[in-house]
Amino acid sequence: MNYINELIDFISSSPTCFQVAENAASLLREAGFEELDYGGNWELQPKGSYFTRRNMSSLIAFRIPEEGLAPFALVESHSDSPCFRIKINCDVPSAGKYTVLNTEIYGGAINYTWFDRPLTAAGRISYRTADGVASKSVYIDRPLFVIPSVAPHLNREANNGFKPLANVDLLPLSGGPDSEGKLKTMIASEAGVSVEDILLWDLYAVNCDKGYVFGTSGEFFSSPRIDNQSNVFASVRALIGCSPRGMIPVASVFNREEIGSYGIDGADSRVLADVLESIADSLGADSRAYRRMLKSSFAISADNGHAVHPNHPEMADAKDRCYLNGGIMIKQSPAYTTDGFSGAVFAELCHRAGLDVQVYSNRADQRGGSTLGVISISQISVPTVDIGIPQLAMHSANETAGCMDPEDMEKALTCFFSSTLRSDCDSQFRIL
Repeated sequence: MNYINELIDFISSSPTCFQVAENAASLLREAGFEELDYGGNWELQPKGSYFTRRNMSSLIAFRIPEEGLAPFALVESHSDSPCFRIKINCDVPSAGKYTVLNTEIYGGAINYTWFDRPLTAAGRISYRTADGVASKSVYIDRPLFVIPSVAPHLNREANNGFKPLANVDLLPLSGGPDSEGKLKTMIASEAGVSVEDILLWDLYAVNCDKGYVFGTSGEFFSSPRIDNQSNVFASVRALIGCSPRGMIPVASVFNREEIGSYGIDGADSRVLADVLESIADSLGADSRAYRRMLKSSFAISADNGHAVHPNHPEMADAKDRCYLNGGIMIKQSPAYTTDGFSGAVFAELCHRAGLDVQVYSNRADQRGGSTLGVISISQISVPTVDIGIPQLAMHSANETAGCMDPEDMEKALTCFFSSTLRSDCDSQFRIL
């Protein structure tokens, strides 16, 4: 249970992509990793451990094995989760006696789950300095807002398929009629800058519920942002705890997955390719040697998937279905990058680590969402498998997962980072 409590603490301290990247960087620094300037001149050393960040919201960490030049063992996860973006002109007078926040939905949230939750403000601000503009992350660690639901006495459709309107029903209550400007003042004070110097921000209203373990045997846990911070946490810890041999293990944490992975910090950018090319260049590889490195490289896209719902088992595939605490899921459908070959490589790695796996396929009349693997493979052509832990209520304000699965994920990724893979031909990987 210690693992789940540590994961819950990580999630609680990581309300947005910016804090995710900061807290992952802190774990890496404590383990002796050196932070590199993105795009700088890197002088990497065998047995060295490094990381770099992009836009304060994505992070790529890696270790160099003793032999130096080697193929890449890649794990991809993402730092963002559905929430509400707070617009810079944030205060809206309402009903003569209230102030509500001017927001819009970020990502594919289950909207009704956000009613009557404790919300707070977190993200980053960009502000004027003496010689330009700087940015700083902010997080007010206490409840500030609530999106109040309408009582069934006043909304007789409350339990009959009521569809909340984002610009009406989902605006958080932030204060009384005299609250205009107070949030910006609080944010400025938290960041240690003047209100007048704040130019713009990437600020979000996020759920500040703390996760908890439940079940008659303590077998489940519920928390905000299990998708996808469980895999960020597992991949960073696996990188720290692995024993690299014959591969360069790389843990990539991208931003913007929930809204299409675009931007300089998303998987649909050059950020990972740039880092891998910089690694190869620093280790003395020319373009031909870099292509040879990619030939035996392998990628894991770690993003969670849907467990069979206890009240709606009919929503799952008849056979390719996954359960909480049933093992890591291999996601295989046309929407995913997994094929029989890449899925088999991962299944064999888990077998060698003594871990169970489950196979997930979408029901025939459903199509899954896009994944990091599908997007990043357009930048780097390596065999890729989509995996995750099974969970319930994905994109809810509070999600649910099994207590065994996150730790199994870390064990699987540690095994992967510690293995040596070699591709002698297009249809074979030797696992050494």
